[in-house]
Amino acid sequence: MRRLGLDKDNFSATFRNGTWTLQKFYTKESLKEICLKYFNNVETMRSGSQIYAICKNPKRLAKEDYIEALNIEFNMEWVQA
Repeated sequence: MRRLGLDKDNFSATFRNGTWTLQKFYTKESLKEICLKYFNNVETMRSGSQIYAICKNPKRLAKEDYIEALNIEFNMEWVQA
C-alpha cells in the first residue's frame, strides 16, 4: 500500500491492490461551510480525531438540484485496475 500526503485541497490518495482511493479531509469550519449549503442549522464537533456535524432544518432545493445529485451518485464511475 502506498499513501500520499494531503494535497492543496486536503485530499489524500492511497494505492492498494491496483486501486486508487481518494479521501477528502475537512476542518470543523470547512465541514460546517459545506453543510450550510443544505441545512439552516449546523453544529460541528470533534471527538478524538473525528469531526462530525449535527444538521437540522434542511433547506428546500430546486428539483433540478436533487436530480443532479442523484445522477452523480448513481452514475459515479468505478474504475478498477
